Amino acid sequence: MKIKDEDVIQALTVNGITLDRWLSLGSHLVGYLDESSGLMARIIEDEALAVAASKMLQKRGQIHNIKRV
Repeated sequence: MKIKDEDVIQALTVNGITLDRWLSLGSHLVGYLDESSGLMARIIEDEALAVAASKMLQKRGQIHNIKRV
């Protein structure tokens, strides 16, 4: 079953966080910027939905590059 963009948008915005605040943090991890510009990671338990969310955000250019120290 292919996950539709509408399903991803619903999963990301269900708690009132607008789509434009979300970022792809990796292939299975997404996060958002909170009101104080802090980066908050969110784990999506459904692996297929997590991958679809990350890919959709990457296509939109919403990517956060994590620098290893």
